[in-house]
Amino acid sequence: MAFDWSSATVGDFVDLQRGNTYQSALLDTPGPVLLGLASIERDGGFRPDKLRTYGGESPAKLLVYPGDMYVSLKDVTQSGDLLGSVARVPNFITVGRMTQDTVKLVFKNEPIDRSYLYWVLRTPEYREYCRARSMGTTNLSLSRDDFLSFPVPEPTSARLSIQRTLDAIEGKITLNRDINQTLEAMAQAIFKSWFVDFDPVKAKIAAKQTLTPALSQRERQEIVLRAAMSAISGAGQGRPNAAGAGCAGAAKPAAELDTLPPEQYAQLAVTAALFPDEMEVSELGQIPKGWIHQTLAQLTDKIGSGATPRGGKEVYLDDGVALIRSQNVYDSLFVWEGLARISDEAATQLKGVTVQEDDVLLNITGASILRTCVVEPDVLPARVNQHVAVIRAKAGVPPRFIHMHLLRPDIKSYWLGLNAGASREAITKAHIESLTLLTPSPELLATFQTATDPLFRQMQGFARQMRVLGELRDTLLPKLLSGELSVEALTEAAGAA
Repeated sequence: MAFDWSSATVGDFVDLQRGNTYQSALLDTPGPVLLGLASIERDGGFRPDKLRTYGGESPAKLLVYPGDMYVSLKDVTQSGDLLGSVARVPNFITVGRMTQDTVKLVFKNEPIDRSYLYWVLRTPEYREYCRARSMGTTNLSLSRDDFLSFPVPEPTSARLSIQRTLDAIEGKITLNRDINQTLEAMAQAIFKSWFVDFDPVKAKIAAKQTLTPALSQRERQEIVLRAAMSAISGAGQGRPNAAGAGCAGAAKPAAELDTLPPEQYAQLAVTAALFPDEMEVSELGQIPKGWIHQTLAQLTDKIGSGATPRGGKEVYLDDGVALIRSQNVYDSLFVWEGLARISDEAATQLKGVTVQEDDVLLNITGASILRTCVVEPDVLPARVNQHVAVIRAKAGVPPRFIHMHLLRPDIKSYWLGLNAGASREAITKAHIESLTLLTPSPELLATFQTATDPLFRQMQGFARQMRVLGELRDTLLPKLLSGELSVEALTEAAGAA
């Protein structure tokens, strides 16, 4: 008997498998990736930030694999934006585990394309349906029955065409995100090799220990220099791991240096010459000779946070000057979703925290404390509220040099330790200003900026593409349930994808 689409609901196609709790002691130990609220975008879709693993026992029914779908039936933001949000497990996660905040969709044998149902659960009509049936005041929830009762329209040829276009757009967004993770990993590898592990310095020291008296001074210098060149040429060549984290590449064998084009060889030699060949004792331990410790106050022209305009959310506009809040700042990721807008008058009142291109943003209060990114240039003009600090590097100090230090787990732990005993997680301007960073010569800082700027500019370009594609996706989504889509819109969408 043919399936009756006239009364079809989500419950005709799926059952729900709830997630479970986990022991904090087993977090970040080898095991499945945890897929909770933090892994779902507010408007639906997968969020790849700061994925954690869990090494405890995981029953098979709680595990998910690439392509599986899971949903949030809770929302702790009080906004309802996450309620009912759906995500698909991406290909780079080999196995995931649902938390107590998510449910897995277990498909039945009824005739429906999984991708079609996924996009139905991304439509504005579905989101409004979830908000209208939300329960609770502080922590919102959606009942199992209400979720399963949402109507699913018949997948006509028009709707399936829209679905395929949406799939193509999301595929392009995913590809761009993967490329950006690789570019980020390459920049991180260079930073870590040069300024955390001191690989070129250590390579020079090791090479000096192999020198013999029979060698001329020129030969000695060349051996030491080429050792550093080999170390530098390996940095940034690694590939990101499954969670997007980068790893440094191995140093290139010295023989491979001779295969480099002359211009590249010469530039590599200039860079290697900027690294010292000795370590010296400082108050904070062994450091490369000639490098110094400087506070953020010494390395910056501005450190400050803003305020919420008088009237709070009631004065936010659909268009105007951007007001950056903590929800827009993730580690190495500026999130446009939920970006508030304020009037020129309100922006004038916050002119002391005007955001400029390449400013480093740092969350300084609440659950998102210490998340940090560099502002996207397209968001300007902008201000920040009281939960976000602007950190502006002095001329000659690469903003990404500061930003990458702020991403380091040891620095985050140090700042959180300063907050010990406080009733609310927060760091002060004084905490930020007093942070000490090991700083190399101005010439090496300039070389680091030259080496990494092309990577970050590429990332900005791909991020811009993702935002445009996301806007196009959001334009098409309301058409899915109606099944109405002009030939022009479909052609535009296909071209953009």
